[in-house]
Amino acid sequence: MSERFLAVIIPMKPLHRAKQRLQSVLADGERLALAQEMLVHVLTTVIDSGIADLAAVISPDVNVLDLAADYGFVALFEAERGYNEAVEQGIGWAQAVGASDVLVLPGDLPALTSADLNHIAKLSNTPSHVAVIAPDVRGTGTNALLLRPPDLIHPSFGQDSFQRHRELAQAVGVEPLTYHSPSIAHDVDLPADLQVLKGEKLAPERQ
Repeated sequence: MSERFLAVIIPMKPLHRAKQRLQSVLADGERLALAQEMLVHVLTTVIDSGIADLAAVISPDVNVLDLAADYGFVALFEAERGYNEAVEQGIGWAQAVGASDVLVLPGDLPALTSADLNHIAKLSNTPSHVAVIAPDVRGTGTNALLLRPPDLIHPSFGQDSFQRHRELAQAVGVEPLTYHSPSIAHDVDLPADLQVLKGEKLAPERQ
């Protein structure tokens, strides 16, 4: 196997369109500020973890891309065709820069830790093809997806994506690995998800 090269890609909606399901509990300015705060947390956690050989943010929002560049991330402009299309664009970029592995992370993981990212990287420490999937708190969505090679499967984020990603990996002969962690599982999509941000204690991570 050639030397490992891990690229991290973070697709991100325009800030003004982020977290629209929180409109009943947050004003527009509060939603924008929350989305930016969570993105900055993900960016700094990726940096602190040290796992990425190269990392990029993909967004149609020039303010998001400017922020990403400020943190040393590659800024990739996308035409807002959809989340999976943005991930596909990121995978294409990862292949173009010679990545052996790609890790897709959402930009809204407020409890993400460096330990989470290092555990995922360790789980994928094998010379063979690999897929590592971290489910969301409901066990249905995908909050992290590591693939080797980067185009092992077509990304299929959205409702019930955790099971779809598992099935897609199995269809190409790869038994996916699952990384369970309350910190990476917590995203903020619904008003109830805000409770964790207000001090609710997370359980210790587990594999």
